[in-house]
Amino acid sequence: MITSITTPRGPQGGSQPKPKDGADATFNYNAQDSTVLGPGTVTIHNVSGGASPSNDKVKLSDALAPNKDGSYNFKEGDKNEVLAQSFAAVAHTVDVFGQALGQPINWAFSGPQLTVNADAGEDFNAYYTRDSGSVNFFHGTDPKTNQVMYSGDSGEVVSHETGHAILDSLRPAYFSSFTPDVAAFHESTGDMMGICMSFQDPATLDNVAKETGGDLSKDNAISRTGEQLGIGINDVEGKNVTGGNFVRDALNTFKWADPSTLSGDGSDPTKLGSEAHDFSRLWTGAFYDVVKGINAENLAANPGNPKAALQATGKEAIQLLAELLKGAPQGDFTYRDMANSWVASDKANGGKRADLITKVMTDRGILGGAAPTPAPPHHGQQNPVDDGGDDGGDDGSLHNTFTMTQHGMKPLDTVTHGVTVKLGSNVPEQFQGAKITTLVDNDGALAKDSDVADRSKQAVANLIKQGRILVTSPGQKLSTKDYFDKQGRPFAGVLRYNADGSKTIERVKIAD
Repeated sequence: MITSITTPRGPQGGSQPKPKDGADATFNYNAQDSTVLGPGTVTIHNVSGGASPSNDKVKLSDALAPNKDGSYNFKEGDKNEVLAQSFAAVAHTVDVFGQALGQPINWAFSGPQLTVNADAGEDFNAYYTRDSGSVNFFHGTDPKTNQVMYSGDSGEVVSHETGHAILDSLRPAYFSSFTPDVAAFHESTGDMMGICMSFQDPATLDNVAKETGGDLSKDNAISRTGEQLGIGINDVEGKNVTGGNFVRDALNTFKWADPSTLSGDGSDPTKLGSEAHDFSRLWTGAFYDVVKGINAENLAANPGNPKAALQATGKEAIQLLAELLKGAPQGDFTYRDMANSWVASDKANGGKRADLITKVMTDRGILGGAAPTPAPPHHGQQNPVDDGGDDGGDDGSLHNTFTMTQHGMKPLDTVTHGVTVKLGSNVPEQFQGAKITTLVDNDGALAKDSDVADRSKQAVANLIKQGRILVTSPGQKLSTKDYFDKQGRPFAGVLRYNADGSKTIERVKIAD
């Protein structure tokens, strides 16, 4: 049962006592942004006040005192409103999705609380980083309207970044992989989280019911992510680089193609590409198709009440997302692996939507055709990888050094092992000999280690060509800002020199 309920938009009535530590408090909250909906509020539980609000899972880095009535409900356009909205949207997402998940969310970084940096500087961006255990939001000025936009002022943008943090808490091994499918699924999880949280908001459902009559095949506020941010990005670029007045739209018709055959520059939003945000649109579109199919059934059962149909769909959608993530592979995977895992998870939970998921994934080209032969179980054994000779060879080792233990989960090193490869002569000289370790499932049900090795080498070689690997010098110390390129995009990986003179390429643990 979801206990954090958003209030209808409009003037707030009455006042409440000033909250004591651990009490409920009312915050500004908009599940969308100001281009879609007016301001609203949400109740956040177990809030500790002081210099800035926090609860057991989330804390705001900025100073923010409550009003005299104990609320954190400020006027629209007030800077405090942005701070309150950013914190509340993170806390609300963690609360609501944690209930759907049915288990505590324990972060992948050291410490119990995810830090919210509501305005980390000037940029049209937002990101999560494990290294500092934070979600970070920014502001930028639209050159056409001169309006200052805050990415943290959009509930779905905030839920997207919180989705990255939640997925990292559940599947920390994904930040060892360079393969397109894993990076794209991380992005898609953010978008799926934004979709599911929009479904929990009564004002958004009112809006969508009016927009579509309950028909989710029509363009709507739930399918679109980050309308205000998308408009700002396009105005800054001077052209439509996102595909419309949004950052992404789940209402799409993309079909699977081998990402190694796709462009990685993201220059054409009408075509599927291999870059993580680009390729994520395929999975997000498939998830939305499943949700759309469920809603069609609910609408047929409630023909005169589209909002009731949408509410029923939202309750099931967030449970399906929780089911998907709880049953997901622990380590490296392909979209096909993830689709099969989702079907299996649904069957284990009654199988109500297994046929629908299978049909959607088949129609999208993610499933279908002959299944690959699974590798035999590894049972934690460390076996050498044949790395193919002329690629520069391999050191013949698998590294199993990840020992993170989480509540209700087995230690990571009992469910995954590392596949280590060494880059050869097909990459520039400075990268040759660098080792890459990718974590994969111990049960061997997804792919042979040699397949993971081949995919990893190809993915990193492509990222090197695209300039997505940060090159460092021996002994160089890096700060968070160093992990971003001149366009403000986080690098996918970083080339490091070890004390013994060897080189490694590590995944950058940032998702935007």
